[in-house]
Amino acid sequence: MEFFPVEDLKTGEIYLRLDRTCEAQPEKNWVPAYYFSICLPDGTKIGQCDLRIGHNDRLYIGGNIGYGIDEAYRGKHYAAKACELLLRQARKHGLEYVIITCDPSNKASSRTCELAGGKYLETAPVPEWHNMYEEGSRQVMVYRFDLQKAPDPEIIALPKEQWKGVTIPLTTRSDSYYDLKISPLDHDGCTVCLVREKAEEEIVHTPEEYDFPDALYQNHWENAEAYGVVGNQGELLACIEVCPEEWSNRLMVTELWVSEALRGKGIGKRLMDKAKEVAVRQKRRAITLETQSCNTNAIGFYLHQGFELIGFDTCCYTNDDIGRREVRINLGYFFHREGRRR
Repeated sequence: MEFFPVEDLKTGEIYLRLDRTCEAQPEKNWVPAYYFSICLPDGTKIGQCDLRIGHNDRLYIGGNIGYGIDEAYRGKHYAAKACELLLRQARKHGLEYVIITCDPSNKASSRTCELAGGKYLETAPVPEWHNMYEEGSRQVMVYRFDLQKAPDPEIIALPKEQWKGVTIPLTTRSDSYYDLKISPLDHDGCTVCLVREKAEEEIVHTPEEYDFPDALYQNHWENAEAYGVVGNQGELLACIEVCPEEWSNRLMVTELWVSEALRGKGIGKRLMDKAKEVAVRQKRRAITLETQSCNTNAIGFYLHQGFELIGFDTCCYTNDDIGRREVRINLGYFFHREGRRR
């Protein structure tokens, strides 16, 4: 079997380094396989994964994909991101689907399958003839990943000379918000509490509320870059804009928008991966962005992408931002840092 190139198996956060390949061994019912190290952009190995090409009864129990993340690097969804790269490699071989299995007690692994887009099929018994039975396994949860689908929309560069001033129709709709409670600051300090609450009625904020609608390449963002998805009629369907903050060596995400028609298709993640690629290329130490306390869906997305809270502003938009449930929330993604801040 031909083994295909793997140089494209990377994102702004990780890449897969090929360690070896193995040919099929029909006498053992083994299929061809790739074995990778999961690495950070600086080359640090944080885990390993493998991809087995083909289908048989043994693989239905053992799965086409295996993975493991070193303990020090868990909690950032690196396993799910590695699986997404392995699915890309599986498509090159024309596989219509891939199976991943995990022990029912391994909640982290089942969550990885869900994050990577797997469909739960069943909890299957491990046959006595399977090597996993000898190792003590008695059941596995089986997830299927369908691969033959329409091509993903292409993300292209949006040149400034063509896209400057194009309005982005950002509208926030949410049934919840993060309530901010701050005790008065004194010489002993203060307490800040940010708690997600259910809204009494849907919270809606539209561009018409403001005198400064979002648009690409606004004058105050010097040296900005924009990328996005453009429709057949030349209309903007999704975009991300980033701009360097030179004095702090950080990259700011100044715009991120996905149209209703493209939501739920992974476009937001691909756009954020593009921002991470730009940050790595420019050797930035961090990525920062702002969102609002009422935009809980966006906050959840950013947290899943590895961002964390770095600050807030209770009067960024009006003097009643807390009452309007639209407090500015600042989030950051950090490169080359041990763990998360506590």
